[in-house]
Amino acid sequence: DLPLESPAPLQGQYHDGHVRCDLPGPRRCRGFLQAYYGTDHSQATEVDGINGALMFYTPFGDSISEDSATFIKPDAPHHKELLEQVHAALLALHKTQLDVANATVRVAAMRPTEAVLSIWSDGVKGINAGCHQPKLQKSGEPAVPGALSKAAMQPIPDWPLYVANEAYGTMNCFAEGSLAMSEAVLNRLNVPLPPTGWLDQELAEGLLEPEASAGRPPTDPFLLGPRLWRAEASRPAAPSARQEVVSVV
Repeated sequence: DLPLESPAPLQGQYHDGHVRCDLPGPRRCRGFLQAYYGTDHSQATEVDGINGALMFYTPFGDSISEDSATFIKPDAPHHKELLEQVHAALLALHKTQLDVANATVRVAAMRPTEAVLSIWSDGVKGINAGCHQPKLQKSGEPAVPGALSKAAMQPIPDWPLYVANEAYGTMNCFAEGSLAMSEAVLNRLNVPLPPTGWLDQELAEGLLEPEASAGRPPTDPFLLGPRLWRAEASRPAAPSARQEVVSVV
């Protein structure tokens, strides 16, 4: 059954969709807007989730597939419905700005010709899980930020064996978690790094420390300095290992 609620959940960064502007004439650009990126509150209570979003988008994709991405074209009735729903939601969201620009009627007449729906669920071959998250301590308290990273970085003391992986890093689910651990390993090995490296001094010196790890927003951690992370320390913890994420572009 197709979802009955509306509007379609919208959340994301439009610029994360692929766009090309290489055609002649005034309408030279084509591509995608990222209309939704996130999960919902059935998977996590984080502020980045919209309640019911996963339930809304799931019927438009395949529950078991070789690829997480479903190419949406108006040829199939349920795909056409999704295109119409997202288009209507975008119009409603930006109606005030469109009215000011006297462009509402013109934009409403435009119809999206295709989309990509990607649901990262355990039904997709090769994914089978969502994000990693440290287990609770024996006391039931949340894991200390950075503690698992420190313990896993050199699991056997005095052996030249090092681990750098997002599952053990301070930024789970993101490649930056692996990169951060790699940086910490290089520091421990006293490997000199370029002075204009990809980490600022404050971050490099306390990469795995609790005060530097706690409260990091779920985004590229190296676009934001530690001071901004601390300002957002009230954000919830990373999503659980069974979280499903949906992306619509």
